[in-house]
Formats: sequence, structure tokens, C-alpha cells
Amino acid sequence: NVIGAEYTGVMEGQSAKAYIVGIVNSGGYGLTIFAASTSDSYSAEHEDACLKLAKSVEFYKAVIPDAVKEWKQTLMNARLTYMDSYSSYDYSGSVTTGGGYSSEEIIDLCASGFFNFSSSNSMSVDGGAGTSAYSHGSGAGSGTWDVISNAAGEAILQLTFYEGKVNEYTLTYENEETQLNGYRYFRTYGTTTDDGPRCD
Repeated sequence: NVIGAEYTGVMEGQSAKAYIVGIVNSGGYGLTIFAASTSDSYSAEHEDACLKLAKSVEFYKAVIPDAVKEWKQTLMNARLTYMDSYSSYDYSGSVTTGGGYSSEEIIDLCASGFFNFSSSNSMSVDGGAGTSAYSHGSGAGSGTWDVISNAAGEAILQLTFYEGKVNEYTLTYENEETQLNGYRYFRTYGTTTDDGPRCD
């Protein structure tokens, strides 16, 4: 399950040499190890270092906590909606003064493994109009989603956007509320885009 070879090429504009070892994992992703140097400095020690490290590698099947399995099943084809707003106006004078804001975030989690993400924010001060924003991906949603476990054994909702950004939320269920990072998100499973996930 291991193969290794020497390679030559150019690194950062200099002639270089490397020994590269590939390790096959029958249960999933494998591993590549390489030791590189300038051609003048390369020696048998680079190969030895790669092979010693390769011999120390041991793959094992990850144990998925029950909580992760349950959350993944629960969130399939679900819409998660976060809403927050505040307003403070004074109508006592001849001119209305005050301000407020509203914020909304929607995460649609599709059974096929992709998600759609949208957020909007608006703010008004002294009666003036604020700004709003909405963003989402194209094609198969905004990216892919999964529920994983962290080192503490907690269930984590992981959103991987196609452009490379990753959002992670710790999932909890308290007082009959679905919470992401401690904030309440309403969880719905409607069949229309008004109350359910957009998965087209």
C-alpha cells in the first residue's frame, strides 16, 4: 500500500530534488509525504525520513458519534432561519427621531449535500434608509454541507462555500430550540420556498 520515488524539478526558482511517498488507505483518503531540498543539498537522508514517517502511519476507521448522525438526519431538507431586530423611535417632538436595524440569515440544507445561504441586513437612523445585502451561490447552491464532530465530541454544522470559505456552527438543542453557536434558528421543513428549503 506504499509507493515512493525520486523527483527533480524547480522550486522557488531553484533546481530541486525530492523523495515522495504515497500511502493508500483502503478506507478513504490516503496520504502523501515528501521531503525536498535544493539539488545540491539532497541526500539519502530525505528518502529515509519519508520512509520512516510512512512506516509510522496507521489508518483507522473513525467512530462517528450518535449525536452527529442524529443531527445530520434532522437537518436534511431543513431550512434554518435566524432573525434579529431592534428599534427605538421618539415620536414626542415635531420630528420623529431614532433608529433600528433588522438582520436575517437563511441556511437551506438539501439532502443531496449542497446548501443555499442568504443573509440580509438593514439599518435606519433618524428615519433614514439603511443598507441591505443578499448573497448566494450559483449552480448547485452556495456550497456543500456536512455535520462533523470536534475534539470535544460536539456536533458541528460545516458549510463549505465553493469559493473556499468555511463556516462552522456548534449545534445544540435547548428548551425546544435549535441553536447554532448559541443563537436560536427556526427549523422548518415546508414544501414551498416560503417555509422550506430551496433545493433547485
